[in-house]
Amino acid sequence: MDLEKMGKFIAEMRKKHSLTQSQLGEMLGISGKAISKWERGISAPDISLLNDLSKILEVSVSEILNGEKDASEDKNNNINIKVIDTYNKIFKKKYTKVIFILISLLLSSIILFSVAYLITNYNKCFVYKLSSGSEEFYLEGLIASNQKENSLLITGISYYGEDYKSEDAVKYNKIEIKTYINGRIIGEDSRELNASSIENAIKNNYIIINESPIITNYILKKNIRKMTIVIFLTTEEDETIKIEIPLKIEKKFSNNRLVY
Repeated sequence: MDLEKMGKFIAEMRKKHSLTQSQLGEMLGISGKAISKWERGISAPDISLLNDLSKILEVSVSEILNGEKDASEDKNNNINIKVIDTYNKIFKKKYTKVIFILISLLLSSIILFSVAYLITNYNKCFVYKLSSGSEEFYLEGLIASNQKENSLLITGISYYGEDYKSEDAVKYNKIEIKTYINGRIIGEDSRELNASSIENAIKNNYIIINESPIITNYILKKNIRKMTIVIFLTTEEDETIKIEIPLKIEKKFSNNRLVY
């Protein structure tokens, strides 16, 4: 099939009917640019448009495909099987190329996404700063975590409030400290004491938690809603005082970004 010959024939018939490319395109529901491509032999009409095109130009489909008038053609649109088979092959090749391009773009997108994901997520690391959420307490801390390891450190715990102060001398001989994330305990520790006030009992204590899967799970899912420290102080008379310290958590660093 000769696309240039077909295009010249379509142009000739269009002009014979005093139609512009835009007018013919509008009658077929396509753009004038598409008609221009036909007439320049760049592309061929879609098979679904051939019947309407033949009626508008008052020629048979076979004549359009052959690109010339057929004196023996009876205008009944009997299409030569060989011609239409060739025509189908052209469109099959055209759509195969389009499908190939789409598949290539899809595969390229998947590869680019995978590379970007690996760059931004492989061994990603997060560092969070911890501080007291209560004006009565002071502390400093941080959490460092990646997909395999993590460490939590809290130091400098101090009490400046009045709620737990007593005029009577009270001896504290044991301290137990528990740390929670979203109400779930992530670590606990206890020590012997010899302190005569809340301030002395709390100060110089520290919290170290290493390689807790709970910490990694919450941080990677960005699902830390609440962190608290609960301190239990036991007196010589076996009375227990419970002190709860809310924690503020602030993200300070992460290396899972392509652009810093």
